[in-house]
Amino acid sequence: MFTLIYAPKAAKALAHLRSTDARRHRKVAARLANLAADPRDPSLNNHPVQGADATAWGSQLWFAYLETSTPAAWRAVWAYGPDRGQISVLWAGPHPSVDLARD
Repeated sequence: MFTLIYAPKAAKALAHLRSTDARRHRKVAARLANLAADPRDPSLNNHPVQGADATAWGSQLWFAYLETSTPAAWRAVWAYGPDRGQISVLWAGPHPSVDLARD
């Protein structure tokens, strides 16, 4: 089991989702709990970020599917760390509006 650490951008997006769409927030939160329990869970469809931003945070970045088969399905960008047993959720939001720029 990993501890999830949320970057400010991800925390802000999740707080906004909680206040605007409680049902969707519950689904997204449950998928993030799956990520914490087992980052290799096939239902998350994790895959490495490709391109210039792939190691911008000092380690491999990963995409996770937090929703599927829904318009503007939510995704997350995450990385292992900063410490052992932790996963940093760097970004979360509707696909495809991924902006990996640091806050």
